[in-house]
Amino acid sequence: MLDTATARTALAREWTDTLDRLDALDPAGWDRPTRCAGWTVADLVRHTVWGVSMEADAVSGARARRDTPADGTTVTPSAGVSVLTTALRAAAADLVTGIGALTPEDEDAQAPMPYGPVPLPMALTVFVMEAGVHGSDLAHALGEPDVLAPDVVAATATSLAAFVPLLASNGSGAPDGAVLAAAGPSVDLRIAASGGSWAADPEATPTATVRGSDSDVLLYVLGRIPVDAPGLTVEGDTELAARFKQYVPGP
Repeated sequence: MLDTATARTALAREWTDTLDRLDALDPAGWDRPTRCAGWTVADLVRHTVWGVSMEADAVSGARARRDTPADGTTVTPSAGVSVLTTALRAAAADLVTGIGALTPEDEDAQAPMPYGPVPLPMALTVFVMEAGVHGSDLAHALGEPDVLAPDVVAATATSLAAFVPLLASNGSGAPDGAVLAAAGPSVDLRIAASGGSWAADPEATPTATVRGSDSDVLLYVLGRIPVDAPGLTVEGDTELAARFKQYVPGP
C-alpha cells in the first residue's frame, strides 16, 4: 500500500494533469468516445466528479471516525462542461487538502466507503489507482500517451490483488484451476480460480501469462486494452487470457 505522502503527491499530480487536459479541450472534445464502453469524455468526467468527491468525503469520514458511508456529488447530464470542470477541480482540491490534514493517528482509521469500511491506507491506494487509470482513459481518448506512472502501477497492482474477489462476484464464473498471471518488469499479479471464485495468489502456478510493460499488463487486467494489443504476449492458455474480463469484470 502507498503511504500517505506518496498518495497525496500522486493524487495532486494526476488530477492536475487531468484538469489541464480538460481546460484545453474544445467543445467537440467533450463528445469524444472513451475506451470505457458507452462513455464520452463528458461521461467519464461526470463519473470522476462523483468518485473524487466521494473519496474526499471518505477521508473526512475516516478523520472523524464516522460510520456513515461516504457519498459523492452528482452532476446531471444537462449541466455544462464548465460545471463539470469546476466540480472536479473543487473535489480534487478537497481530497488533497483532506489527505494533507491526516495525522499519524489516522493511519489506523477506517474509510467509510459505499461498499463498506476499508483501512485508510488501502483506500488511499485505491484512490491513486482511480486517478491514474481515469487519467489514462482521458489521455487515450484524446490521442495522447496513456502510460500509467510508476506510483499508479504500484497502487493498481495492490488494489487489484485486494479486490479481485469483489470484482469477480459480477463475472460469469471461474474455471477451476485457472491461474492468470500479469507479468511486467515490476508487476507479478497472479489471479487464481478455485471453488467457483477468484482471488490473488502470489504462489499459484500460471496456466496463462500475459507479459508486457507494467502499464500495459495492468491496463489489460483492467479491460482497457485487449490481450492482442501491441506490446503484449501470451504464454499458455490463450482462451483464458482472451476471456478473462468475462470472469473478472470492472473496475
